[in-house]
Amino acid sequence: AYRDNGRLAVQSPEIAAAIFERLRPLLPHIRGKAASGCNPNVRLYRYDASQRFGRHVDGAQRLDDGSETEFTTLLYLNDGFAGGHTVFYESHAPNGRELLRVAPRRGAVLLHAHGERCLTHEGARVDAGTKYLLRTDV
Repeated sequence: AYRDNGRLAVQSPEIAAAIFERLRPLLPHIRGKAASGCNPNVRLYRYDASQRFGRHVDGAQRLDDGSETEFTTLLYLNDGFAGGHTVFYESHAPNGRELLRVAPRRGAVLLHAHGERCLTHEGARVDAGTKYLLRTDV
């Protein structure tokens, strides 16, 4: 997928644990199991005006403890920009119908299934300003 945004990845069990503690009460059981934590590979994304991340699907990650992630976790860090929605589609085809458009808001968290259950989605173009978000996995 086309991507021209900036990204920085850090291994931070501390940040992952802090995010997980905030999310834990909201997380569903998956296949009868409770979530065990967030991926310590925490990524900071920066999207300047005209930048985007084209249609793609997210893969699951196998963690050091042998567990596998189920959800992409996007934490929106700021306001003050235009555009930059996360858009979900019914298929990966270029003419696939839009299913849902999520407006990024500071402090909001978007979780969506990844791996085999991932919907095709994109980080739509930022029209003005700069968008920041953290990405990890549950």
